[in-house]
Amino acid sequence: MYRILVSFVMAAALQLCGCEAPKFYDCEGVLTHDGRPVPYVQITFAPDIIDSVRMPLGVTDAEGRFEMFCGRHLGVPPGSYTVYVEDPGAADGRQTSTDPDYLYVIDRYSPKKSDFKYVADQHRQEFEMKLDTKEFIASEAPETEEAAAPSD
Repeated sequence: MYRILVSFVMAAALQLCGCEAPKFYDCEGVLTHDGRPVPYVQITFAPDIIDSVRMPLGVTDAEGRFEMFCGRHLGVPPGSYTVYVEDPGAADGRQTSTDPDYLYVIDRYSPKKSDFKYVADQHRQEFEMKLDTKEFIASEAPETEEAAAPSD
């Protein structure tokens, strides 16, 4: 009985001091592509490990700003996610925009094509979630095998 009481008191103390990881991490900021905000898209975080958690969702406003929610909770549960982007009007058979950059983002980060990852391991507020560019940027080129190989 004494062990149970001590365990309960220790668990309560850890929870009160904030030592336990939060159940949801804040996730808000602006979604950009080629350095420009992406307005009016739905962002979905699909968990890499399927469990009973709902997929966190957010919708960007006219300035590309978003805030992620998971069910009725503000934020994202801890974990690793694949991020995909969809046109919220598509569910009703509409198209929100015909802008080529908008259409590129919707296609490139669709549920079947996206490889963009997000790890919820800390609170993120006022951050820029950057989607790649359509053009190859030489300064971001991966190292060649020769340059990456250790020298003898």
